[in-house]
Amino acid sequence: MAAWSNFRKRWVQGAWVCLLGVGGAGCERAIDVTLPDVPQDWVVEGSIEPGSPPVVFISLTQGYFDPVDASLAATLFLGGADVRVGVGEAWHELDEVCLGDLPPELQAQALETLGLPAEWAQGDAADFCVYTSLGGDLVGEVGQTYRLEILWNGRRATAESTLLPPVPLDDLRFQAPDGGTGPADSLGWIYARLSDPPDLGQCYRWFARRINARPSWDPLFEPGTTAPKDADFVAPLGSAVEDRFFNGLAFEFNAVRGSAPGSTAWDDQFDSGEFSYFKRGDTVVVKFCTIDPGVYATVASLENQVLGQGNPFSVPAEVEGNVVGARGLWAAYGVAFDTVVCVN
Repeated sequence: MAAWSNFRKRWVQGAWVCLLGVGGAGCERAIDVTLPDVPQDWVVEGSIEPGSPPVVFISLTQGYFDPVDASLAATLFLGGADVRVGVGEAWHELDEVCLGDLPPELQAQALETLGLPAEWAQGDAADFCVYTSLGGDLVGEVGQTYRLEILWNGRRATAESTLLPPVPLDDLRFQAPDGGTGPADSLGWIYARLSDPPDLGQCYRWFARRINARPSWDPLFEPGTTAPKDADFVAPLGSAVEDRFFNGLAFEFNAVRGSAPGSTAWDDQFDSGEFSYFKRGDTVVVKFCTIDPGVYATVASLENQVLGQGNPFSVPAEVEGNVVGARGLWAAYGVAFDTVVCVN
């Protein structure tokens, strides 16, 4: 969630730092650079899936060098907005749910469900809020178009997204890159087979979640718990694709493992040797989603910019969003689930 809200200012300032670093790489003199202040903007992130109520976050952008910790929740996540979702001729007002309003025993469960760090339940961080439908009168339905409207602090933001029929994967399997015979034979990727429908314009997004518990030797293992390796579904970079080049074809592709934003897990660190890999013994639930072209364009734009961070020759650019009046993403996901046990 934080990736989008912090992205634009972080990336533009980071690109300037990289350019200055390359230009002065051969110099002895230190150069102090004062980065200009960039006004905060507000960011919308929301989604709806079949059989589930919508979930909407409203937050503020963050400076490139600002710390990322639990205290951000009290200052970046915005409450007090009027949020509603329209489907057909009906409009549904969403309920504002704040973590601080929940009893302590439910706060950790709510954070895990939202894929947020457990320490965010401490102190002022408990003030952050999300918007959803608690009465059960609004859940996602395939074929419907959902319109989002937000009023906050005199501003208005709107978006719409269509919940398309899911396209299940034909097959899933785990395989090590070396065929399971080399020194890294316990690590590998997931391979999937997709039969794309004949209609041009299908777009997809891939998420995966390891639901098996961490082993007892893992530094993050907590004795007496059965917490899964991944608190929520994670999308790797490059998770979104359109069928422009494979329309109507059946083919196999492989997917790497993504890392949750801000993860401190040792196997999510680049130098761990297990970064981006699944591991023999993992049980992985794959969430394969159909998305409309507006959602695809937004996700692809964001991921392309993230991939360009650190490249001094990249050109700073705005991330394309499908929300009018704010930055962000409103996504209806047509979801097909499948499970693969990592053995070979």
